Amino acid sequence: MNIYEKINAIMESVESLQKDGRVAFGSTKYNYLSEAKTTTEMRKQLIKHKLVLLPIKAEEIKEGAITKGMYTYRLLNAENPDEYIDLMAGGQGHDSADKGSGKASSYAYKYLMWRTFAIPSNDDPDQISSDEIIEQEKLKQKKIEKPHLDFLNRMIKETETDECAFLTFMKIEKLEDMTVEQFTNKAKPALEKKAKDMKKK
Repeated sequence: MNIYEKINAIMESVESLQKDGRVAFGSTKYNYLSEAKTTTEMRKQLIKHKLVLLPIKAEEIKEGAITKGMYTYRLLNAENPDEYIDLMAGGQGHDSADKGSGKASSYAYKYLMWRTFAIPSNDDPDQISSDEIIEQEKLKQKKIEKPHLDFLNRMIKETETDECAFLTFMKIEKLEDMTVEQFTNKAKPALEKKAKDMKKK
C-alpha cells in the first residue's frame, strides 16, 4: 500500500478513542483524551501499517507563562522510505515553571494524530484548565493584606527578628511588597519555625 492507503486504513480501524482523563476546578469540569492514550493507541496502528512518524522541526516562543510552538513531523512509509508526508501542528502550553515546552509539544502531537487520521475529539486544549492557571497566576501576584501584615509584625517582634535582615531574606523592600504566595510558602513558615525553636530553649 502507498502512504495514503495506509492512512485510510488507519482511519477505518480507529473510529474514535475513549477519553481517559477528567479536569475539575471550580465550575470548570470536563473529560479529555490524553496525549498518553492517543500515543499508545496510535503507536499500535503505526507499527501495524508500517508507518514511522519522526519529529524534524520545532519552533517555540515563550510569552510569560505561555509557550507557543509550531512542530513539524515526517510521516514515512517504512516499506518505501522515499515516500513521506511532512505534517505540521501548533501547540500552546501554560506553565509558570519549565514545563511549558513539553505541554505545547504534547498538545500539538495529539492534535496532529487526531487531525491526520480524522479522529473526533471535543477536548479542551490543556490538561489543566485555563481557570486554574489564571487563579494560580493571580495568587502569585496578589499582595498581602492587613491580617497578613499584623501577623508578620507580631511574629517579627515576638521572635526578635531583625526586620531589615528579614526583608533581605524575603528579597523585598518593605513588608507591604510581599505576595500571598511568599507569605504562605516562605515568610510564615520561617517565622513560625523560629518561634518554635525559641520555645525549646
